[in-house]
Amino acid sequence: MNTTVRTPFGEWAVPRGFGREYKRVARDHAHALAAGHPGEVIRSIQDILGLVGYAPTVDAIAEWDPRQRVEAVVYAANVHARASDNVVQRHPPLPWLPAPWIGAGHGADLVPTPIGGAA
Repeated sequence: MNTTVRTPFGEWAVPRGFGREYKRVARDHAHALAAGHPGEVIRSIQDILGLVGYAPTVDAIAEWDPRQRVEAVVYAANVHARASDNVVQRHPPLPWLPAPWIGAGHGADLVPTPIGGAA
C-alpha cells in the first residue's frame, strides 16, 4: 500500500509509513544540489549503501534519477536499522537494486555488490 508525498522533485507514491523520510531525504538532496554540492549527495549515497553491502560507482549514482537516489537512501537506512534488531517497519525491496551478495562464508568472504562496474 502506498501514500503520496510532495517532494522538491514532484509528487511520489511511496510505501506507507515512509513518507516523512522520503520528504526529508528529498529536501536534503534538493538543498545540497541547489547549493552546488552534487558530489556531497553522491558520496552520502555511496556511504549509506556501503553499510548494507553495496558498492555503487559515482557514475552509476549520477545516472539515477532523484527518485532512485532518495529511495536508495531510505531503503539502506531502513535495512541498516533493522540489522541491529531494532523494531522497524520493513521497507519493500527496490526492484531496480540488485540483491547484495552476502559471501560464501558470511564473514571473511563478505564482498560488497558492485553497481555500475568496478567500485
